[in-house]
Amino acid sequence: YNSYEIVNDNNDLIEYGESLELNLVIENVGQYNTNAIIVEVETEDQYITMDNSESGIAFAIAGATAITESPISFSIHNNVPDGHYALFAVSLYDGEDNWNFTFNIEISAPVFEIVNPEIIDENNDGVWDPGEEATITVDLINSGSASFNYYPGATMTTDNSNINILSGENDNTFYAIPANTTYEGSFAVEALETTPLNTEVSF
Repeated sequence: YNSYEIVNDNNDLIEYGESLELNLVIENVGQYNTNAIIVEVETEDQYITMDNSESGIAFAIAGATAITESPISFSIHNNVPDGHYALFAVSLYDGEDNWNFTFNIEISAPVFEIVNPEIIDENNDGVWDPGEEATITVDLINSGSASFNYYPGATMTTDNSNINILSGENDNTFYAIPANTTYEGSFAVEALETTPLNTEVSF
Protein backbone atom coordinates (compact mmCIF):
# COMPACT_ATOMS: atom_id res chain seq x y z
CA TYR A 1 0.00 0.00 0.00
CA ASN A 2 1.18 3.50 -0.83
CA SER A 3 -1.65 6.01 -0.52
CA TYR A 4 -5.13 6.88 -1.73
CA GLU A 5 -6.53 9.51 -4.10
CA ILE A 6 -9.92 11.12 -3.55
CA VAL A 7 -11.86 11.22 -6.82
CA ASN A 8 -14.95 13.34 -6.22
CA ASP A 9 -14.08 15.92 -3.56
CA ASN A 10 -13.27 19.55 -4.32
CA ASN A 11 -11.40 20.48 -1.14
CA ASP A 12 -9.47 17.29 -0.29
CA LEU A 13 -11.11 17.36 3.15
CA ILE A 14 -12.98 14.24 4.22
CA GLU A 15 -16.09 15.48 5.99
CA TYR A 16 -19.26 14.35 7.75
CA GLY A 17 -22.21 13.54 5.50
CA GLU A 18 -20.12 13.05 2.36
CA SER A 19 -20.29 10.20 -0.11
CA LEU A 20 -16.73 9.70 -1.28
CA GLU A 21 -14.97 7.81 -4.03
CA LEU A 22 -11.28 7.05 -3.76
CA ASN A 23 -8.67 5.02 -5.58
CA LEU A 24 -6.00 3.05 -3.79
CA VAL A 25 -2.39 3.46 -4.90
CA ILE A 26 -0.56 0.17 -4.44
CA GLU A 27 3.22 -0.23 -4.48
CA ASN A 28 4.69 -3.58 -5.53
CA VAL A 29 7.77 -3.86 -3.33
CA GLY A 30 8.52 -7.39 -4.52
CA GLN A 31 10.79 -8.63 -7.29
CA TYR A 32 8.08 -9.97 -9.58
CA ASN A 33 5.15 -8.53 -11.50
CA THR A 34 1.67 -9.64 -10.54
CA ASN A 35 -1.30 -10.90 -12.47
CA ALA A 36 -4.60 -9.03 -12.41
CA ILE A 37 -5.51 -8.22 -8.80
CA ILE A 38 -8.93 -8.31 -7.16
CA VAL A 39 -9.26 -5.58 -4.53
CA GLU A 40 -11.78 -5.82 -1.69
CA VAL A 41 -12.21 -3.15 1.00
CA GLU A 42 -14.15 -3.56 4.26
CA THR A 43 -14.71 -1.55 7.41
CA GLU A 44 -16.43 -2.14 10.74
CA ASP A 45 -16.53 1.55 11.54
CA GLN A 46 -19.91 2.60 12.91
CA TYR A 47 -19.84 5.91 11.04
CA ILE A 48 -19.12 4.45 7.58
CA THR A 49 -21.39 2.66 5.10
CA MET A 50 -19.61 0.99 2.19
CA ASP A 51 -21.33 1.68 -1.15
CA ASN A 52 -18.85 -0.09 -3.43
CA SER A 53 -16.20 -2.24 -1.78
CA GLU A 54 -14.66 -3.94 -4.81
CA SER A 55 -12.21 -2.85 -7.48
CA GLY A 56 -9.28 -4.26 -9.40
CA ILE A 57 -5.77 -3.61 -10.68
CA ALA A 58 -4.79 -4.85 -14.14
CA PHE A 59 -1.23 -5.69 -13.01
CA ALA A 60 1.44 -4.36 -10.66
CA ILE A 61 4.99 -4.09 -11.96
CA ALA A 62 7.77 -4.90 -9.50
CA GLY A 63 9.15 -1.74 -7.92
CA ALA A 64 6.36 0.46 -9.26
CA THR A 65 2.98 1.74 -8.11
CA ALA A 66 -0.40 0.86 -9.57
CA ILE A 67 -3.83 2.41 -9.04
CA THR A 68 -7.23 0.75 -8.77
CA GLU A 69 -9.11 0.79 -12.07
CA SER A 70 -12.36 2.01 -10.50
CA PRO A 71 -12.86 3.78 -7.19
CA ILE A 72 -14.23 2.28 -4.02
CA SER A 73 -16.97 4.37 -2.47
CA PHE A 74 -18.49 4.90 0.94
CA SER A 75 -20.79 7.26 2.81
CA ILE A 76 -19.94 9.03 6.06
CA HIS A 77 -22.67 9.45 8.66
CA ASN A 78 -23.64 12.94 9.76
CA ASN A 79 -23.05 12.18 13.46
CA VAL A 80 -19.36 11.29 13.09
CA PRO A 81 -17.20 13.08 15.71
CA ASP A 82 -14.67 15.64 14.58
CA GLY A 83 -11.20 14.14 14.14
CA HIS A 84 -12.52 10.56 14.02
CA TYR A 85 -10.24 8.02 12.33
CA ALA A 86 -12.03 5.34 10.31
CA LEU A 87 -10.10 2.11 9.73
CA PHE A 88 -10.40 0.12 6.49
CA ALA A 89 -9.13 -3.40 5.78
CA VAL A 90 -7.98 -4.23 2.25
CA SER A 91 -7.49 -7.63 0.65
CA LEU A 92 -5.56 -8.12 -2.62
CA TYR A 93 -5.73 -11.39 -4.54
CA ASP A 94 -4.14 -12.18 -7.89
CA GLY A 95 -5.35 -15.78 -8.24
CA GLU A 96 -2.31 -17.20 -6.48
CA ASP A 97 -1.21 -14.91 -3.68
CA ASN A 98 -3.10 -12.85 -1.15
CA TRP A 99 -1.97 -9.62 0.54
CA ASN A 100 -3.71 -7.77 3.35
CA PHE A 101 -3.22 -4.32 4.80
CA THR A 102 -5.14 -1.55 6.53
CA PHE A 103 -5.38 2.20 6.13
CA ASN A 104 -7.32 4.92 7.90
CA ILE A 105 -8.82 8.30 7.10
CA GLU A 106 -9.39 11.27 9.37
CA ILE A 107 -12.87 12.79 9.19
CA SER A 108 -13.75 16.42 9.85
CA ALA A 109 -17.01 17.57 11.41
CA PRO A 110 -18.38 20.70 13.08
CA VAL A 111 -18.37 21.05 16.88
CA PHE A 112 -20.88 23.52 18.32
CA GLU A 113 -20.31 25.39 21.58
CA ILE A 114 -22.25 28.11 23.41
CA VAL A 115 -20.14 30.25 25.75
CA ASN A 116 -19.87 33.69 27.37
CA PRO A 117 -23.50 34.45 28.18
CA GLU A 118 -24.24 38.07 29.08
CA ILE A 119 -27.49 39.69 30.21
CA ILE A 120 -28.15 43.32 29.29
CA ASP A 121 -31.24 44.62 31.07
CA GLU A 122 -33.47 47.25 29.50
CA ASN A 123 -32.48 50.18 31.68
CA ASN A 124 -28.80 49.16 31.89
CA ASP A 125 -28.59 49.21 35.67
CA GLY A 126 -27.26 45.64 35.82
CA VAL A 127 -30.39 44.23 37.46
CA TRP A 128 -33.06 42.35 35.53
CA ASP A 129 -36.21 43.43 37.30
CA PRO A 130 -39.73 41.97 37.22
CA GLY A 131 -41.64 43.42 34.26
CA GLU A 132 -38.41 44.33 32.45
CA GLU A 133 -37.11 43.16 29.10
CA ALA A 134 -33.52 42.11 28.61
CA THR A 135 -31.16 40.91 25.90
CA ILE A 136 -29.06 37.80 26.40
CA THR A 137 -26.00 37.49 24.17
CA VAL A 138 -23.88 34.37 23.76
CA ASP A 139 -20.98 33.30 21.58
CA LEU A 140 -22.05 30.62 19.10
CA ILE A 141 -18.89 28.75 18.14
CA ASN A 142 -18.03 26.11 15.59
CA SER A 143 -14.74 24.84 17.02
CA GLY A 144 -14.65 21.83 14.67
CA SER A 145 -12.55 21.37 11.54
CA ALA A 146 -15.49 21.36 9.09
CA SER A 147 -17.95 24.07 8.12
CA PHE A 148 -21.68 23.69 8.67
CA ASN A 149 -23.48 25.03 5.60
CA TYR A 150 -27.11 24.12 6.26
CA TYR A 151 -28.42 27.39 7.72
CA PRO A 152 -27.30 26.88 11.32
CA GLY A 153 -29.44 28.54 13.90
CA ALA A 154 -29.84 28.87 17.63
CA THR A 155 -32.99 29.20 19.73
CA MET A 156 -33.45 29.80 23.43
CA THR A 157 -35.97 28.09 25.70
CA THR A 158 -36.75 28.02 29.41
CA ASP A 159 -39.09 26.04 31.62
CA ASN A 160 -39.57 28.99 33.94
CA SER A 161 -43.18 30.25 33.68
CA ASN A 162 -42.12 33.75 34.77
CA ILE A 163 -40.10 34.32 31.62
CA ASN A 164 -41.22 35.01 28.06
CA ILE A 165 -38.87 34.41 25.13
CA LEU A 166 -39.48 37.29 22.71
CA SER A 167 -37.04 36.29 19.97
CA GLY A 168 -38.44 34.36 17.03
CA GLU A 169 -37.30 30.92 15.97
CA ASN A 170 -35.34 32.28 13.00
CA ASP A 171 -33.86 35.41 14.56
CA ASN A 172 -30.47 33.75 15.05
CA THR A 173 -30.16 31.80 11.81
CA PHE A 174 -27.06 32.13 9.65
CA TYR A 175 -26.21 31.14 6.10
CA ALA A 176 -23.31 29.00 7.34
CA ILE A 177 -20.80 28.79 10.15
CA PRO A 178 -17.28 27.96 8.94
CA ALA A 179 -14.80 25.92 10.93
CA ASN A 180 -13.24 27.76 13.89
CA THR A 181 -15.68 30.65 13.61
CA THR A 182 -17.70 32.53 16.23
CA TYR A 183 -21.00 34.36 15.77
CA GLU A 184 -22.86 36.35 18.40
CA GLY A 185 -26.35 35.17 19.24
CA SER A 186 -28.78 37.72 20.65
CA PHE A 187 -32.04 36.77 22.37
CA ALA A 188 -34.76 39.07 23.68
CA VAL A 189 -36.48 37.97 26.90
CA GLU A 190 -38.99 39.41 29.35
CA ALA A 191 -39.62 38.84 33.03
CA LEU A 192 -43.27 39.00 34.06
CA GLU A 193 -44.23 41.67 36.56
CA THR A 194 -45.27 38.90 38.95
CA THR A 195 -41.79 37.34 38.95
CA PRO A 196 -40.61 36.89 42.56
CA LEU A 197 -37.44 38.74 43.48
CA ASN A 198 -34.18 36.76 43.30
CA THR A 199 -35.72 34.20 40.93
CA GLU A 200 -33.08 32.03 39.27
CA VAL A 201 -33.75 31.23 35.62
CA SER A 202 -32.19 28.45 33.57
CA PHE A 203 -32.12 28.72 29.79
